[in-house]
Amino acid sequence: MQTAREYNDCVLIGVSKAINELIINQNFEEALDRSLQHIGQAFDGDVFVAEVSLTPGKEMVLSVKHHWMKVYSQKRLAQNTNKPLAAFAQIFELLKAGKSYAFKKSTADLEISRHLELTGGKSGVVFPIFVRENLWGTLSLNSMEEERDWGEATLSVLQSFACAIGSILTKIIYRNSLEQDIVQQSQQIVETNRRYQSLVHNIPGVVFRCAMDQSWTMVYISPYVEELTGYEASQFLAPEFKKSFAELIHPNDRDFIWMEINRQLKKGPSYKVNYRIVDLQGTTKWLWEQGTVQENSHGEASLEGCIIDITDRVESHEKVMAATLATEDRERRYFSREIHDNLQQILTTAHLNLQHAKRKLMNPKAQAYIESASGSVNEAIAETRSLSHKLMPKTIQDYGYVAAVAAMIDNIRPTTSTKFDFQHNLGSDGLPEDVALCLYRITQEAITNIMKYAQAKEATIQLMRHQSMLILTIDDNGIGFESDVLDPAKGFGLNNMSNRATALGGKLEVDSAVGKGTHILVEVPYQTENQDDRTEIKDPIGR
Repeated sequence: MQTAREYNDCVLIGVSKAINELIINQNFEEALDRSLQHIGQAFDGDVFVAEVSLTPGKEMVLSVKHHWMKVYSQKRLAQNTNKPLAAFAQIFELLKAGKSYAFKKSTADLEISRHLELTGGKSGVVFPIFVRENLWGTLSLNSMEEERDWGEATLSVLQSFACAIGSILTKIIYRNSLEQDIVQQSQQIVETNRRYQSLVHNIPGVVFRCAMDQSWTMVYISPYVEELTGYEASQFLAPEFKKSFAELIHPNDRDFIWMEINRQLKKGPSYKVNYRIVDLQGTTKWLWEQGTVQENSHGEASLEGCIIDITDRVESHEKVMAATLATEDRERRYFSREIHDNLQQILTTAHLNLQHAKRKLMNPKAQAYIESASGSVNEAIAETRSLSHKLMPKTIQDYGYVAAVAAMIDNIRPTTSTKFDFQHNLGSDGLPEDVALCLYRITQEAITNIMKYAQAKEATIQLMRHQSMLILTIDDNGIGFESDVLDPAKGFGLNNMSNRATALGGKLEVDSAVGKGTHILVEVPYQTENQDDRTEIKDPIGR
């Protein structure tokens, strides 16, 4: 026969073992079964854990999910399955309020008494199990041999055990929910990545992310780069790093593009640039690139954007510009010829007739009028000659670019304080007339700008012919200007200069800053007849 103290010690040990089993055993089903065994043995009774659920008819029922019985009875389990809670309304209200309910057969109400008759129980106590503040189910302890009085200490430790079950269930439900969320989010990430990859693969261009450095060190570059450049994407990425994207950029574009991107990023988060690359086969291609700057949590900047091949568009534009300018030059040539051959001849004839009339007339007053008219006709002859030359310099047709520029410099020398220096390496070989004329018009526009705006003491014009390129540079040490003046909409003749370069399949770049002078670079594709580059510099006026 146990003493009260021994019984209490046994109860505490049993509850402690039960709670400990729930905590350390990762298999909840197994842990709950073992913990119920500890409770049943400690209290010498049958223990049940039942769950509240809804029937298809929305009726709340209670069904035993876990149990431990001193003497197993399938009949008792069946009588405690799908038990309507409406039959125990008073008990249900107490349980929802978080309170336990103890009962004895001799004092129980009618419904409890009938239930005990069916199950053979004598007494018991029921505790609520809450999960996320909702009544999940019940923990019940039943005595089949005697009617017991449940003391406060017994109720307290059993309530702790019921709370422990609720906490573990909450943790399991949360973990399962978290796992489901993780699985769902992972599936969404995979699906998003699949869609992104599909989108990237279907874009007729390159999508990239690179470090903010002049080597364009790639962190990611889409597979289309192989079709564009001939190099596989892996060659631009770690761990291979066999190729720097900057190596593909045309040597004459690298510094300019880097400066242009930085200039645009100072004004906003994005940029747009056009430049050339040389692919694996040695073919020059024109690219359009648009990107934005991104910063990570450490403040490290990177570029993200896309690159599209615009070679066909550029070549088409070049053809249109070439045709337009050729038409314009034909018109200029026509009007120049008409002015020179017809108008000047008419004026010259008028001048000779006036001179003849002057010699015949003896009236001094009439001679004065004739002298005045003759002078006006002479001025008209000079003006038409000048206009004819401006429309189509005869030196271009007869002697080429070098002679035309030299003549232009000779003509302006008395009218400007700027000292012009002209250098070239063309030798005795002339340029095709269309090339010579476009370069002359660019040079003419640049010289006019220098005289009007630069306030320069010196200016240098240099035309260098290489194996596959003509490079024209025009530099002055004048006052320079802000970069926003380069906007063609603001004038400065840059639009015409750029169109002339484009018509020849080339490009024009202008670099200037206040107080730093101006540098103009024109590059035009041109194949020399000889394979060796001509580097000899001719005399300053190119003769």
